[in-house]
Amino acid sequence: MRTKNQKERLRIGVLDIFIIAAVLVCAVSVGLRWYFTKDSVLANPTQLQPYTVNFTIKDIRATSVKYLYEGAAFYINDNGDYLGAVISVEDTPAMKEYLTSDGQHVYVPNNTEDERVNRVDISGSFAANGIKGEDGAFYLNGSRFIAPNEELEIGSKEFSVTVVIDSIVP
Repeated sequence: MRTKNQKERLRIGVLDIFIIAAVLVCAVSVGLRWYFTKDSVLANPTQLQPYTVNFTIKDIRATSVKYLYEGAAFYINDNGDYLGAVISVEDTPAMKEYLTSDGQHVYVPNNTEDERVNRVDISGSFAANGIKGEDGAFYLNGSRFIAPNEELEIGSKEFSVTVVIDSIVP
């Protein structure tokens, strides 16, 4: 036979109901979040497409070009996201701007006798994976937004540099 104390322990209190309701709300919200994001473009990495990211680097040492070889893997420095592998690189002498006495702008190659301090401008491209969002924005690897005219600090295991994104084409 049960005593009075045993009967009181079996009752469900108001606090118990709130705890059970909170657990159910959490479970339902997790299920709804999974259901609505499983088909999302950003949540599904299988929809990534190959893109070519064209870039320029201004006024760096000519000796640094050797680190931008074809196939070199580069990452974004601030978060470590994989940017892509170098497809092509073309270097031209860096130009220095001078203003003449009559107000004209004159551009002269920024070269010296010492090859170690010669400066070059580089244009090239990376093979990257990403998606175009519904608004036309490009998301590198499905998550990191990048756009033309954006400066990115990127690096490989040998080299770190700031590039300007020129264009992103499929």
